Amino acid sequence: MLKSWSFRSFLLVVLAISTLSVAHYMKGPIRVIDYDVSGYYAYLPAIFIYDDLKDLNWRPEIIKKYNLNGLDDCTPERESGATVIKYPVGMAISYLPGFTAAHLYATLSDSTADGYSIPYHLGLILIGWLYMLIALWYLRKLLSIYFEDWIVALTLIIIALGTNYYIYAGSHTMMSHAFLFMLFALVIYHTTQWYRDPTFKRITGIGLLLGLISITRPTEILLTLVVLFWSVYNLQSFKSRIKLLLECKLHLLAAMIGAVMVISIQLIYWKYSSGDWIVYSYEGEGFSWDGRYIKECFIGFRKGWLIYTPIMLFGIIGLYPMYKQKNTTKISLPIILFLLIITYIIFSWDNYWYGGGFGQRAMISSYVLFSIAIAALLQFLSQKSNWVKCFSGAFILFCVWLNIFQSFQAQVWGGFETSNMTQKYYFKIFGERGINPDWKVYLDNKDAKMGAIKKSTPLFNANFENELGSIERRYKGSKSVKITKGVNTLLFQPISSLKKGQRLRAEIIVSGIRRNWNREKMTNFHIQLLSNGEVVRDQSVRLQDVSRNKEWKIIHVDIKVKQNNIDQIKVLTRSNYEENVVFVDNLKVSIIE
Repeated sequence: MLKSWSFRSFLLVVLAISTLSVAHYMKGPIRVIDYDVSGYYAYLPAIFIYDDLKDLNWRPEIIKKYNLNGLDDCTPERESGATVIKYPVGMAISYLPGFTAAHLYATLSDSTADGYSIPYHLGLILIGWLYMLIALWYLRKLLSIYFEDWIVALTLIIIALGTNYYIYAGSHTMMSHAFLFMLFALVIYHTTQWYRDPTFKRITGIGLLLGLISITRPTEILLTLVVLFWSVYNLQSFKSRIKLLLECKLHLLAAMIGAVMVISIQLIYWKYSSGDWIVYSYEGEGFSWDGRYIKECFIGFRKGWLIYTPIMLFGIIGLYPMYKQKNTTKISLPIILFLLIITYIIFSWDNYWYGGGFGQRAMISSYVLFSIAIAALLQFLSQKSNWVKCFSGAFILFCVWLNIFQSFQAQVWGGFETSNMTQKYYFKIFGERGINPDWKVYLDNKDAKMGAIKKSTPLFNANFENELGSIERRYKGSKSVKITKGVNTLLFQPISSLKKGQRLRAEIIVSGIRRNWNREKMTNFHIQLLSNGEVVRDQSVRLQDVSRNKEWKIIHVDIKVKQNNIDQIKVLTRSNYEENVVFVDNLKVSIIE
């Protein structure tokens, strides 16, 4: 086995993923039960520790003790008044072995057995690492059915190190994506084996896995179609498949019973907590089926799939050689149809950037099927000229480097924006290990000037030594402006000298900014251009993006003049959060070149 290139590749990618994991958790503190994970996980302490799954009245004390994020948000208000965890129960089931081991240890040791002390975090990390081993092992076994060993080895490297599976297997193991990847690998591998040797044991296992997939992410139940029509490639094979399924109806019944048994866990919880068997737990969230997000999901800088995981171009292009090549043509049709449908569904979710995370994380589970297309493309390229091979190899190396580097930016070095990336900020930090916090102005301020200022012409100055001023905190004068919730106008002046193409900069000195990760609760610093009383252009930065301390710091926002009839300029702050109290002073507005 050690002589096998695919086995060596397996060991290499496990080591690489483990390296990211260690680097991430060594940065400290170890805290994986947070944000979305705290919602996925809430079922377990509610059932096994607090005996309160219906009302979750134990949450306030835990939130206060551990300063948890997400646990209070996992049960959005419902018209019925019922307390229902919005996240499906599947991930809680995946955590159960790690939780059980951690709870046993905490109970028998001096650790606090409350479900949230360090042993519970470590238990979940270890079970996530085990799922990563299982996933990659079965992906290797699946690919080995159809491809030569060297192709399997290279495909493992591409998937594990060249895609965002790397970051989710290494430092976001508690999210659903790497777990679903494992379930997909298990289902597809055992599907191939069942069609070769139908057994009750295997088909029942497939049913159980499909049930678990459906209560982890319900849309992924579409994988059932791939299972049923695996190796169906024409009308004759379709008829043969229907005949086989009818002959194996007891097998199908066993699979259905297995799936229903698992799915019933979710149904029973909904009935218990709300009184209804079926609950749409994501109230206020949904899909837009008109394709409005497709372009942004593929190539947008906020979360474009091919921007952050460019190696998946191989996965898309590889669908054609997968369809044409003799060793994969029979399995290509259900794979292609599934990938088309699931990609459309994923890219139609209104929260198309899927919160904070690296790249299009909802695509990760489908990489199991895309890996077959990638392997088919590698097989196709191996028959081409040396120039083609060299170019393809260089592209693979670049994509693997880029993915690993940006994963470390996001999880170890810091500075990578995982939710609100913009094109300007992306290229500003590209290839940088050390990130200057001042660069965060490029997240919101699309007109921000990149590079040095050659010339600055002052237009307005304000030191607030007037009725606006506050004496609570001072910069150099006797007063500064205290900024609180709402809109605070700092400057509103007529102007007639602006010309199209000019760029203005509003600059203030700020102090007292409190750390806040929720960008919706940050204080915005705006500069606006008006014409005939109407705002025609507005640019802003979020103060908490670029400063998080009580020291005085200069912050600026730029705006480009897009038309000649500008007659007023306005500078203001806007905040929707009571606790955002900051002080500003020495406002300057200039024309910059």
